This record gives sequence, structure tokens and C-alpha cells, in this order.
Amino acid sequence: MGATSEVVAPCFFIEPNLTFSHVATPEVGIQVMLSHESAPPWLRTVEERIEGFPVFCSILLNRPSVLAASARDILRRFPIRS
Repeated sequence: MGATSEVVAPCFFIEPNLTFSHVATPEVGIQVMLSHESAPPWLRTVEERIEGFPVFCSILLNRPSVLAASARDILRRFPIRS
């Protein structure tokens, strides 16, 4: 990934209001699309909230293991409620 010209197949995970996508160009990273209830408050119209807001996390600047540890910490602090 990154230094080679190898084509990477799309890899994504979709949750109803979060979409995680692998981005290979122009920089290798993970894009998180925040939509519906997870959309930022400045997206006011229904159309804007459905389309969502992209957040890019560079793998070169942010180690994936650190991002995963942060996500686990957030899940521990805010557990899934039934």
C-alpha cells in the first residue's frame, strides 16, 4: 500500500450512519462519512444529513493501531445500550 502502484480493491464497512472506506489516492487513509444522527450539527437540511460529512484519517500521520485503541476506549466509555 502507498509506495507501490498496486491497485487496491475497494474495502468498506457500512453502519446505518457511519461509512468507513479505504482511500488509496492521493494519500493512503481511511475516510469516515458521518451521516444521519452522526452528522455534525452544522449540516441542517435533511439532504445534507443524508449525504453526510467526510472525515479523512491519514494512515501516514495516524497509526491505525492508535486509532483502533482510541475507538475501543470510546466504546468502553459509551457502551451499546439496548
